Amino acid sequence: MAERKIENSVNDVGADLAQLKADLGKLAASVASLVESQGQSAAASVKGRVRAAAATAEDAAARVAEEGRYAYDQTRAAVANAGDDVSRMVERNPIAALGIALGVGLVIGMMSRRRD
Repeated sequence: MAERKIENSVNDVGADLAQLKADLGKLAASVASLVESQGQSAAASVKGRVRAAAATAEDAAARVAEEGRYAYDQTRAAVANAGDDVSRMVERNPIAALGIALGVGLVIGMMSRRRD
């Protein structure tokens, strides 16, 4: 009788160990699945953030390009206006313009002359 109880207990322990092994296998599979889904979720999150950063960079580049074009147009217009102003001044005061040109030429000539 004692041997039967021991045998039944050993069989019960064996069955419990087999069930525990099966449960651990299921738990391992569940953990692996969870880790995989979390990894995919993290990867998707990183991809989303990278895409958002790229979109922000593209928007900033477009704004800078637009502002650069605006500044170029403004500068070009200012230079054209300055050229027109100088032309009008020379037409109105040709002798003064010649005097200024002569003075600037002399100063440049003196500055570029070698001193031995």
